Amino acid sequence: MFDWLLPGGNCIFITLIEMFKLTCLTLWLILASCTNNRHVIETKIQDFWPDIKNGITVEETAKYDSLFFNAVISNTIGKKIPKIKVTDREGKLHSLRKVLSEKAIIIASNAYCGFGNEGLVNVFPEAVQLLYPGWSNMKIVCLLIRTDNDSENRQIIDNLYIEVEPLYRNIYFIDEVEAWKLNLYANPTRLYIDKNQIVRNISLGISTVENMVKEIESNFDEN
Repeated sequence: MFDWLLPGGNCIFITLIEMFKLTCLTLWLILASCTNNRHVIETKIQDFWPDIKNGITVEETAKYDSLFFNAVISNTIGKKIPKIKVTDREGKLHSLRKVLSEKAIIIASNAYCGFGNEGLVNVFPEAVQLLYPGWSNMKIVCLLIRTDNDSENRQIIDNLYIEVEPLYRNIYFIDEVEAWKLNLYANPTRLYIDKNQIVRNISLGISTVENMVKEIESNFDEN
């Protein structure tokens, strides 16, 4: 038995059993923390942008954007895909981890960004066709992000689904809250996933077909 003197002169008594319990609890908390850090960490934009009341300069906007997206990159690359549910066209739930059963590329966007739509429908498919005619051996998962607007009117996101359906074999809807857990903020965003479901790289925004070819070449090995 041990007695520890607390501020104010009070003593507490801890038995060996209680010490053992405290040690086990501490170890469990450490292990839980390590496990969480192995997965993609959701980056919350409000943690990097101040509460703006009196306007903001272009320079300040660039500064806060840079801080946020640097955090997105560090919280994503080298991390495992977390537990996330996606739905197919029929509304059936799927585990994203099971969908990503092998090395894969995720490309994601909502239906309201012109740049995102251009990336999904034109730039990315053209780049892949140039690299791998037929692209049958490349696992690509297209995620259409559902926002609050889509709960009121599904027509826009359904039209986007029809547009991308001939281009991708694996198309799923993902709720915006779930998308944030993968740090899918930019439209479009591309995640390069290895066979262990670890994110090897994240690319944000639109690109030219030529640059997209280089990006895929540097991040994806079909073998």
